[in-house]
Amino acid sequence: MVQRLRTIACIAVLFGGNAFTCRELFHAGFIHTMGSAEGAYIAMIRYASENWRDLAWFPLWFSGMPWNNVYQPAFPLIGASLVGLLGVSPAVAYHAVTAVAYCAVPATVFLLCYGFTRSRAYGMTVGLLYSSFSPSVILPGIRHDMGSVFDPRRYQGAVHYGEGPHTAVLAMLPVAILWLHRAVSDRRPLYWVLAPFSIAAILLTNWPGSVGLLLAIGAYACAMLASRSPIHWPAFAAVLAIAYGLAYPWIPPSTLKSVITASQYANGAFPFSVRHVFFVLGLVLVLAFALWIFRRSPISKFGAFSLLFLGFTSVIPVTNELTGFALLPQPHRFHLEMEIAILIAVCYLLWHASAAWPAASKRFLFGGLIVFSAVQIWRFRKYAIDSLKPLDIQGTSEYKVADWFQRHMPGLRVFVPGSDSIWINVFTDTPQIGGCCDQGVSNFQSRIALHVVYTGQNAGASDAQISVLWLKAFGAHAVAVSGPRSTEPFKPFAHPHKFDGVLTELWRDEDDTIYQVPNRTGSLAHVINRDDAVSSAPAHGLDVGPLLPYVSALDDERLPPAQFKWTSRHSTRITAPLSSNQLVSVQISYDPHWRAIVNRSPRRIRSDALGLMLIEPECGGSCLIELDYDLGEEMVVTRAVQIASFIALLIGVLVFRQTQVQPSS
Repeated sequence: MVQRLRTIACIAVLFGGNAFTCRELFHAGFIHTMGSAEGAYIAMIRYASENWRDLAWFPLWFSGMPWNNVYQPAFPLIGASLVGLLGVSPAVAYHAVTAVAYCAVPATVFLLCYGFTRSRAYGMTVGLLYSSFSPSVILPGIRHDMGSVFDPRRYQGAVHYGEGPHTAVLAMLPVAILWLHRAVSDRRPLYWVLAPFSIAAILLTNWPGSVGLLLAIGAYACAMLASRSPIHWPAFAAVLAIAYGLAYPWIPPSTLKSVITASQYANGAFPFSVRHVFFVLGLVLVLAFALWIFRRSPISKFGAFSLLFLGFTSVIPVTNELTGFALLPQPHRFHLEMEIAILIAVCYLLWHASAAWPAASKRFLFGGLIVFSAVQIWRFRKYAIDSLKPLDIQGTSEYKVADWFQRHMPGLRVFVPGSDSIWINVFTDTPQIGGCCDQGVSNFQSRIALHVVYTGQNAGASDAQISVLWLKAFGAHAVAVSGPRSTEPFKPFAHPHKFDGVLTELWRDEDDTIYQVPNRTGSLAHVINRDDAVSSAPAHGLDVGPLLPYVSALDDERLPPAQFKWTSRHSTRITAPLSSNQLVSVQISYDPHWRAIVNRSPRRIRSDALGLMLIEPECGGSCLIELDYDLGEEMVVTRAVQIASFIALLIGVLVFRQTQVQPSS
């Protein structure tokens, strides 16, 4: 009992020290972080809290997308639960969950170290250093961004860059590895349950963090091989399979395929190439040599894990920093996992090197660490106070633009720039051509549209006209532009005045302007002739030839208008008078799970070359088209896999109760 109380005290000290640093974050509303991604997560929390019974389709971003593709659901749903249970705002809910995760990371890192080594001194050393120092300063780019080697990078990432979900994964990852180890080495029923649930929770929280988890699991498996440690490999495989099975309904293979494809062009271009193949082959050879060395040395399994985890997590950001080569998309984000690995590995080596030192020397060094940590935590506290000052949200460009659209164009799709696109759906349900979280976007043509409108690259004098064609093709009724003097931080328009004299100005506030995009109707559904459909994908953003017949049809007064109405978040009702050979174009991103019923008969839906829906009604006269996003067979399969995973989990508990072995460290 005394030993357990000491362990709890260590956890409390680490959690409490970090809570002291960021205590305002637990109840913070809007703060001065409009340039971060947190607006997107707050928008998801708001949307989930208001539509928790209807989370199949998300109509607000990128002309609509499956909810599963928007982002992993765990973090938004936890935030939405706080909104519902406590009555707090989505912004407060986001910051509260982020604050808990931020404070928990050092505590769970301590548990990982203590769980493997049974040394509280070692675990506390890692936990205190992690709470008070950011070892990623070894990277020049990170060091420059921090401003000082003694500033809190982890806090900066969580608060200034909106890495709340990623921070939540950092909090779960250490215990997931510890519980995985207990499950496959000791085969205790409790850990057999905790391990797959913790791994599934990570998979449902953040994509970079999920990759970090895979790196940690890979390091653990290699460490067990290198140290010849007894491990039940069938149980290891079963834990991983069950974990994915538990998460399967929210990240089925279709979602993984979209993420893997789209992430190569998220926040930059990171296409996979032959260079990646050769680089990975080189890394495999280095890994094989390292394992050969480890197997011939007396290194412990945790020592091998710590070094391998350091190697696996550092190679991505370090390679990108030194050579500019991205081994994985968004390589800079993995420095957060690298920080944990650096401290675990370095402190482990020092812990072993100091084994023969006099006790007085160890106490002196540990006392110095406590003093250093106290000074740094106080410094971090001052940093946090400066960053958590309340913000008058109504005075921001993001709020003003959102408010104008809500009052003057409710429900109409628009194009808004930069941080406006991240924050607009915190305040409204205004749908966008763009949005957030590019790694889940399955309609690549919408990404081309954004690039063209923002950059006008090589368009010359036709910049505005080409941009208007793309805006009309994707159903935008207005475009907001942030000029050089706007408070919108990104200012992504290369030519912010290109619409002057081309489009009607609707609103201007300082250097933020909203222009009207001319449309014949406010509908997202349009009757077109077969020859008007976009049949070939534009080769690039300036190749607007395939768009011209379609955009002309949208403005053709001779074609009958189609009435469009959302009947739920995942279903619509369209009415239109049609000729038997006409089509209905719906400016919603195509997905194979959409179903069309025309006058009570099923009809075919296909994608046009812009990735939008095209319906063949086969209907003459007055036609009623009902669209429904129905996961159908895929939902049955995913639920069956999840149920099978639960059954496998139960069987494992029963089996391991009979075969439980003595605990190992």
